[in-house]
Amino acid sequence: MQSNASDISLNVNENDLSQFSMDLLTISEDVSDIFTSIDSKIESLNSYFSGKQYDKLMNKYRVLRKNYSIVKDTIVSYSDDLICLVNKVRSGDKHIALIIEDATVENLNKAKNVEKI
Repeated sequence: MQSNASDISLNVNENDLSQFSMDLLTISEDVSDIFTSIDSKIESLNSYFSGKQYDKLMNKYRVLRKNYSIVKDTIVSYSDDLICLVNKVRSGDKHIALIIEDATVENLNKAKNVEKI
């Protein structure tokens, strides 16, 4: 029985993970568009009211807005992590397959030596 490195798999659906990674990037772009829309709406508030309450609202919004980049970066990071996972699974599959293949060849050689005796 000959082992082949491409026959070994950890049963991770690489296509689905890659697609999910791409979906996350799309979501990140959508979130960015939503944040831009919120910015626009908040900036237009000064035409409706002003004074201390407006200043207080804007200060709170500026604090909240600092989190926008964290949200977007986190989504992109998840996407990157999924691609890294796919690459590590591929690398791990190859490594495991080579170990099995080497062990199979070694056992076949041992079996041949036993047959000779």
